[in-house]
Amino acid sequence: RSVHYKDARVQQPQWVRTYRAPSFGQGEETDVIALSLVAQWLGGGRTGALYQSLVVEQKLAVDVSVDYYGTVAGPGSIGISAVPQD
Repeated sequence: RSVHYKDARVQQPQWVRTYRAPSFGQGEETDVIALSLVAQWLGGGRTGALYQSLVVEQKLAVDVSVDYYGTVAGPGSIGISAVPQD
């Protein structure tokens, strides 16, 4: 499913992609631990691999984040977001 929101008042667009993922409530513990580590490696703030590549090196974005929600009772999710350069 793809959803696009547009509004003339938005001055800085943001790209977001969210995927269903295993959680401690539903899924294998090893999958949850692995996804937690990957999310931290990719999106661990300004030292994350995506931030370093897209913001610092290539200057394609002004911010990048990766969030993993694996401690929920139901299905978890992993989300990637980026704010592109003007």
